[in-house]
Amino acid sequence: MKRKKLVIALIAFLLVVAAAGIVFLIISKADRTNSSSGKSGRTISVTSGSKENTTTASNNDLQSVQSTSTAKNDVTENNQNPSTTKSDNSKSKRNTSATKNSSPKTSNNFLTKEDGAGTLYINMRESDFLAKLKQLGIGYKKSDLGNAGTSYTVKGVTYQFSKGRLYMVDFIETPKGLKIGDILTKAFSLYGNDYQEIRHANMTNYVYRHSGNISFVVSSEDQEHVSALYVFNSLYTQ
Repeated sequence: MKRKKLVIALIAFLLVVAAAGIVFLIISKADRTNSSSGKSGRTISVTSGSKENTTTASNNDLQSVQSTSTAKNDVTENNQNPSTTKSDNSKSKRNTSATKNSSPKTSNNFLTKEDGAGTLYINMRESDFLAKLKQLGIGYKKSDLGNAGTSYTVKGVTYQFSKGRLYMVDFIETPKGLKIGDILTKAFSLYGNDYQEIRHANMTNYVYRHSGNISFVVSSEDQEHVSALYVFNSLYTQ
């Protein structure tokens, strides 16, 4: 009887141990499952962090591209600047050209030359002379010289007529740039030494002869400075 009870007690103990073992296995498996779930959560977190980093990297790349685009725009603007500079230079050149063209000409550059030729030329009819001045819009001052004829002052230059023809032009400055008051040697430098020296009263005249009885004369009172400059046709003074 005692043995039977002992066996039953042993079986019960074994059952309890087996049950405890089963419970332990169940609990242990549950812990492993929870542990596995925790690891998976960290992976997701890391993956999420990776996506954030990727997004941040993409934003940085976009900023980099925008910076590059801005740099390209700056280069484009800089490349356009030379065109603007060229345009400014072109304007500067046009302004310089306009300044040169607007520089005043001497009155004799386009009216009469030292050889008597020009817009207003020696032997020109008085009527044609007046018509040309009207056409050019140039004013004048007329003087009656009696038997000597008529003179017209145009821009400081005197044009003398005899018998209805222009026979003398008194220069203040010649087309070549010789002025009254200049050193006489300047005249020789400009016109050479092929002249005839004629003395009259207190005046020394250096006569450069041209065709058709036309002569250009440089006169000097002191033989050092230019006192008078004129071109004339000798036929009308005889």
